[in-house]
Amino acid sequence: MPKPLLAAFAVFLLAIGLVLGFGLGSSKAAPRWQQTPAHASAETKVASFQGSSWTYGVRGSVAWIGEDGTFHEDGWPPCLNERTTSAHILITPRTVDVDGTGIRPVLAVDCR
Repeated sequence: MPKPLLAAFAVFLLAIGLVLGFGLGSSKAAPRWQQTPAHASAETKVASFQGSSWTYGVRGSVAWIGEDGTFHEDGWPPCLNERTTSAHILITPRTVDVDGTGIRPVLAVDCR
């Protein structure tokens, strides 16, 4: 194989590797919706959600989508109460460092 053709092929393979690597890496970092077991208290406004390897939590206020599809920027979702056994939550798969403690925040709750 001539050297210029070999060099072009190497550059092509490198470009394909970069595109695939970026695509696979960035999709894992994107927030995603997940159905999880949940325990909640509307009175104290606290909820916990059990993921496959993390426990996620909410206290006080969280963005949420109501039964009618309306988005609420904050407040307490009515679907998180003492009868709650599971919830549909938007989570970030990346750990966020808060004063030396790693957390994975719940970005929103879907009550539909």
